[in-house]
Amino acid sequence: MTTPDRLDLRTLDEGGQRAEDVGGDIAAWIADAHRTLDLALYDVRVPGPVGEAIAAAIETARGRGVRIRIAIHDPEDRPDRPTTTPPQTRPDLLAATGADVRLIDGRGDLMHHKFAVRDGAALWCGSTNWTLDSWTREENVIVTVVSQPVDPARDLTEYVSSLKGRIMALALAHDQVVRNDGGGALRDLLESELRPYQDAAS
Repeated sequence: MTTPDRLDLRTLDEGGQRAEDVGGDIAAWIADAHRTLDLALYDVRVPGPVGEAIAAAIETARGRGVRIRIAIHDPEDRPDRPTTTPPQTRPDLLAATGADVRLIDGRGDLMHHKFAVRDGAALWCGSTNWTLDSWTREENVIVTVVSQPVDPARDLTEYVSSLKGRIMALALAHDQVVRNDGGGALRDLLESELRPYQDAAS
């Protein structure tokens, strides 16, 4: 993921991929950090070799001078009537990597983030927690973005709208593939992918 201005979407299906592959992709993504690495995660539970590989990538990055900050939902915050499975993150294991770990009070306002920012220019995000179950037993989406700096002459609202359109186009194209018989009509796929660019040109 070193090409500027790139957006990729990946879908995870139950039994469709190995945790080792997803974890390995995360470790490789972290390995490209040069200055900063900021993570905001709701639930982190990656035991065994997969977690060890990610931890090693974080430790190695920190060893070469990368500033690493990790914000997680405080696992001790347990609402009286939980509406979702409480996270079981081990803050001590994250802190053992040398990262600056901060616990976010999620009472009353769920801290449900699942993203990482590398060097202020690359984003890893999606619907998946960083857990083995999320990577192997659930349907989730991972989006990675590498972005050039925003042109100062370009309105930020316009930029955000354009980026949102590209993400929606990928999601619509994915729906065409998985929900229609035969993988979706080619015309519908092309229209879904090209719509944001057509809107921008009009």
